[in-house]
Amino acid sequence: MGVSVAAVVGLVIAVSVSANPGRGSSSSGYNAASAGSAGRAGSGSGGYQPTYQTYAGSPTTETSVAPTFSGDALEQLRQYANADLSSVRATLEDHWVAQLSSKKVGMPADGIVYDAPAILQDHLTLRNRYASVRLIWTQDWRSFKYPDFWVTVQDQAFATADDANAWCDGQGLPKDDCYAKRLRSTGGYEGNTKVR
Repeated sequence: MGVSVAAVVGLVIAVSVSANPGRGSSSSGYNAASAGSAGRAGSGSGGYQPTYQTYAGSPTTETSVAPTFSGDALEQLRQYANADLSSVRATLEDHWVAQLSSKKVGMPADGIVYDAPAILQDHLTLRNRYASVRLIWTQDWRSFKYPDFWVTVQDQAFATADDANAWCDGQGLPKDDCYAKRLRSTGGYEGNTKVR
């Protein structure tokens, strides 16, 4: 009788432990408290900050993590463009790219008038959607007609404008949103854009 009572007590303890393996965690590394705040807009002047989480034991195809910057939205845009500039010059200069977005402060589009927070949100949405994009401040380049636009481009060099536009077609993006742009720091803007 004593043996069976001990077995029952052991079974009850085992069931109790397996039903509550630990607070706020699981074998995948998922933390409900941190997941609830992932991707939310930051408070104060810091603005929106993207959050990327990888859970142990789960497959992932994400190979790059967006940097986190502080300050107001305009300062964050400058930080993204400055951080991306050396990479863009090294790998994309004098090549065609797919331009995904082009916005400036005060520009009406998509039913709103864009301010710095809206431009930052637009860029971060694209940064989250595609594996690798870069932010460009057009003042850094000669192949843009206007010097005051924030432009998001796909981080992929294409040999021709048609190749870049084919990428846009393959993504199912509207013609006004995605088209070929050649990035150059010399010369002028003419001949460096091809719309679809």
